[in-house]
Amino acid sequence: METQIQVQTQKVRGNGIKIIIGGGGFGGITCARLLARKARKYKLNAEIILADRNNYHLYYPNLYEVATSEEEFVSIGALKKSIALPYAEILPKGAAFMQGEISEISPENKTVKIGGAQLNFDYLVLAFGSVTDYCGIKGLQEHALVLKSIPDALRIRNRAEFAVQAASQDFKKKLLRIIIGGGGFSGVELAGEMLNLIQILSWKYNYPREKIELLIIEGSNQLLPGMPLHISEWVCGRLKKLGAQIRLENFVAEADRSSVFLNTGEKINYDLLVWTGGVRSADIPFDKAMPSDKKGRLLESAASFCVQGCDFIFAIGDDAHVPDLHNVPVPQTATQAIYEAEYIAEAVMRKARAKQVPPFRPRAFGYIIPVKGKWAVLHLPSGLTWYGFLSWVARRFADLRYFSKLLPFGKAVRMAWFDTELYVKNDE
Repeated sequence: METQIQVQTQKVRGNGIKIIIGGGGFGGITCARLLARKARKYKLNAEIILADRNNYHLYYPNLYEVATSEEEFVSIGALKKSIALPYAEILPKGAAFMQGEISEISPENKTVKIGGAQLNFDYLVLAFGSVTDYCGIKGLQEHALVLKSIPDALRIRNRAEFAVQAASQDFKKKLLRIIIGGGGFSGVELAGEMLNLIQILSWKYNYPREKIELLIIEGSNQLLPGMPLHISEWVCGRLKKLGAQIRLENFVAEADRSSVFLNTGEKINYDLLVWTGGVRSADIPFDKAMPSDKKGRLLESAASFCVQGCDFIFAIGDDAHVPDLHNVPVPQTATQAIYEAEYIAEAVMRKARAKQVPPFRPRAFGYIIPVKGKWAVLHLPSGLTWYGFLSWVARRFADLRYFSKLLPFGKAVRMAWFDTELYVKNDE
């Protein structure tokens, strides 16, 4: 669905270093803002261009609310307002926006193509983000819905409502089943909100709630693979209490238009299938092969964070293979992408001033996992963990803190309050 948001490209200074940022996700927008600020601080004549196919920054953590809202309570316009921040409002002076996708990158010539234009650059920051990884599962891409954009979210919402509406008119139907493939962060957050939508749709169409099943299928032996077991157990208990069915150590081996086939050989029918089982780096259109891992993430030089072989190209977040202190790739989270962007902005400014760049040092960050209503799990790097209402409040403050980096504080408060009111209403 096309957005009605309009963006005016800002003027920037020419002559000097030219920095192009591909993608306006958490890493890209953070990098653009910091580069503009640092260029003013160091009095550098820098031209900074952020290129993105959309003219707004998507606040992805709230995308679940769009996918599981009900139009009886929340309008589409209000939902878009809660997660789409126009670049015209959040890019600072000294950074320009160019709408379009980077279609070709030539490291040798230091050029990129955006739409029909070819631009030179001195430094390039890649923040394209991720795409769904269907893991080579037959039929999955054709039949499963995903949650990566506003249109994706609206598609899930509409398909769920259509399924319940159709079932309410089919007196022979014994069970309506929604399957979420993947029990990681995305899977459990979506499941929690989907349970709320099921409750609303059951009421709206007078369809028995007990005839609607939400099934999470996870290949690991726990939800939230890689997280401490007690957190997985808390989240699992919360979802089961809310009415979810959970299948562990099972994974989807094949899918068709109405069924999934598990690795065990079992066939399970469904009315709606949503895949949250994996992501990989978006395709980076280099004109020659660049070192990358099996997920398509670019490999960096160990200390400087530059893409291997190109000390003027950097990758952020989902596009970067960043090993931690144990040589395991760091989680691909918004917090991690922001941290990497902060380092890259400083590194670029130091390179431009012929200063030494300190080595990148990986850090561990905490997590907040909301699971329906005013309930969440908060896990800190120290190992401290708690769950419930206060963790949900911490999530709302985290939203405010992020918005305040992009918007004037008063406007950030209004947006955070608007979101809270909107989503609480959606949970009623």
